[in-house]
Amino acid sequence: MEPSNIKAYANDGLGTPVKVSFKPINIDIKERNQEADAKIRNDLAKFISNDNEAPVIVSIDLGRDESLFDNQKFISILATDFGSGLDYFEAKEGDREAVRTDGQYVLQNQDKLEAITVYAFDKAGNVSRKVFTPEMAAKRIQSNWVYVIASILILFSIYLLCRLFIKKRKNK
Repeated sequence: MEPSNIKAYANDGLGTPVKVSFKPINIDIKERNQEADAKIRNDLAKFISNDNEAPVIVSIDLGRDESLFDNQKFISILATDFGSGLDYFEAKEGDREAVRTDGQYVLQNQDKLEAITVYAFDKAGNVSRKVFTPEMAAKRIQSNWVYVIASILILFSIYLLCRLFIKKRKNK
């Protein structure tokens, strides 16, 4: 069975029609080997049971974007786990119940930033915890401004040096 009535257009800004063709493909489906599947499951279970290191929460970043979450404030969580792998996160905002999340959490209190406790779980059940506070958010904003101001000063210094160099060359 082949698809029919398929239309395609070139990405040329004009919507030029292009010809569509198909090559047949054959896929051999073999019977599953239950012994091999059981061995893989056993190896995986053994690997996971030997993992005793908790994930590492690398960063928690506060964000807000018009195109995401209806322009609501959220946090993004970045973590790593070199053992059994990350499973899921939980975020606990202030005194509220912890909420299971996949790495982004929309703040329930959009008016005032509260301390947010983030938990990262790996597939072996190990857990790590990190707290994101309003003070941490303020420090990140301040450090961003430091970078902006430093960049402006550097660019201005380069501009002055170039002007001085050009003036010196003209005098020679």
